[in-house]
Amino acid sequence: MVVAAILAVLAVYGTSALEGQAMRDLAQGSGPGTTAGQEAGIDWEALRAENPAVAAWLTVEGTPIDCPVLQATEDDPSFWLSRNFWGERSLCGSAVIDPATDAYGLHTLVYGHHVDDWRAFSPLWRAWTPEVFGSLGTVTWSVPEGPETFRPLFAFRCDKADPEVQRFDFSGGADGSGCDVASLRSWLSSLGTRAEASAEGWQGTAEDTSRVLTLVTCSSPWAGQRGRTVVVCARV
Repeated sequence: MVVAAILAVLAVYGTSALEGQAMRDLAQGSGPGTTAGQEAGIDWEALRAENPAVAAWLTVEGTPIDCPVLQATEDDPSFWLSRNFWGERSLCGSAVIDPATDAYGLHTLVYGHHVDDWRAFSPLWRAWTPEVFGSLGTVTWSVPEGPETFRPLFAFRCDKADPEVQRFDFSGGADGSGCDVASLRSWLSSLGTRAEASAEGWQGTAEDTSRVLTLVTCSSPWAGQRGRTVVVCARV
């Protein structure tokens, strides 16, 4: 399975905080008291001139996560998980969209490494605990057309090849669009029954949303384990 291959990658190279600042400077959206992903003026042309794989910018309030997100491809799905924004080998790698979906899908699934306490997606590795989940704020997903706001609904642990987490096909659609939002909401509500930590009233948000963003990282402090932490967010 392509997704299993992505999640099995073990990064063995290093990176630094300077890389994160360099990416934010390149985006030309960060200033005192702001983050690049929350600014309306992200310079997508500059970002894509450096790396054409850039698909979005992700900011998670309450964490240091504020970074570009790259689109994985079917032919080499794990490439960017072991490389930084400039294609150099990196322990942290990059945040990567599953190749079976994209930045605009009904369900966008993003992978990031757990390295330490703050780099990459490390701040999310224990989000299945109510304490950590409760510290997560608004998730901002910026694309060239503008930013979208997501609310973290719930988190849980699962196997790296969990088929329900890796679901992207919500075919149908009474409006002829080929996308069945009702099916998406039903799947989301069902997934929520597995929650180990959840937001108050998450069911109401799940019943109204038309798009889901899921963030995935390792759930263990030891490399090579199959467990993953899944943070499921709904557009509001």
